[in-house]
Amino acid sequence: MTTFHLVRHGQPAWAMIDERCYTGGLIDLAPLTEVGRAEIDAAASRLLAWSPEVVLASPMTRALQSAVIIGHRLGLAPVVELDLHEWLPDLSGGAVTEADVRAAYKDMEACGGVWPAGTTRTWEPRPDVAKRVTAVLARYTAHERVAVICHGVVIESLTGQRVPTGGGVDWSPSPAEPT
Repeated sequence: MTTFHLVRHGQPAWAMIDERCYTGGLIDLAPLTEVGRAEIDAAASRLLAWSPEVVLASPMTRALQSAVIIGHRLGLAPVVELDLHEWLPDLSGGAVTEADVRAAYKDMEACGGVWPAGTTRTWEPRPDVAKRVTAVLARYTAHERVAVICHGVVIESLTGQRVPTGGGVDWSPSPAEPT
C-alpha cells in the first residue's frame, strides 16, 4: 500500500504580495520567508530517514519552492502536479481580493468545509478538494512512499488534520476511497 507523506509548504512571505496581486492569481507567487525555508529544511531532514521514492509538488510558488528544497536534499527532482494546488476561494473566476479570500475562508470554516444543504457558495468545498487531489495521487500508487508538498486545506481535506507550515502527516487512501 502506498503511503503519502503530506507536507505543508513553509511560511510564505505574504508581505511581498501587493493587494492588487490577488486579482488574476498572482497571489500564487508568494515565496518562502527565512522561517519558511528553515521549516522546510527541517521537513527535508525528517524525510531523509523515510526515503520517499517520489516528490510531488503543487505549482504554487510557496509549495514549489518547498519541494525544490526537499527534492534537492533527497536527490529527487520534484514532479509538479497542477491539481495539487491550494483550495479555491472563488470558483467564479472573478477578481479576488485579500478580503475576499479571508471572508471565503471564514465562511468555509463556519460551514465545516461543505456547502450547507440548499445553499451555494463560490468557494471550493473540502470534499471537492479531496476528490481533485485523490485523483492526482492515484497515479502514484505503484510507489510505496511518496512525499507530497502542498497546502493546509489540501491536507485537512484528506486527513481532517490541521498541519502547521513545514509540518507533515502520513496518509493512505482507505479501501473505500477510489484510487
